[in-house]
Amino acid sequence: MVQRLSAILYLPNERQYSVDSNHSDMVKFDSSRDRAFQTVVTNMKECLGVCSTALLVELNSGTDKKTCNRPALQGKTH
Repeated sequence: MVQRLSAILYLPNERQYSVDSNHSDMVKFDSSRDRAFQTVVTNMKECLGVCSTALLVELNSGTDKKTCNRPALQGKTH
């Protein structure tokens, strides 16, 4: 088992889920029907949706020529 101190990031709104495994095995799933796999996929989809919504809002606000301030896209115009 992984100690709690090593398992969480202490971020605001962080969701915590218990996975009965060690660091290596916790990302090895029996199938796509595995409950832990479904939890990971559901939360990743939600995070990606929130991030893309925030990015679209940022890109669609302000001037005609939009410059993205996200680190991965910094300076790119759209």
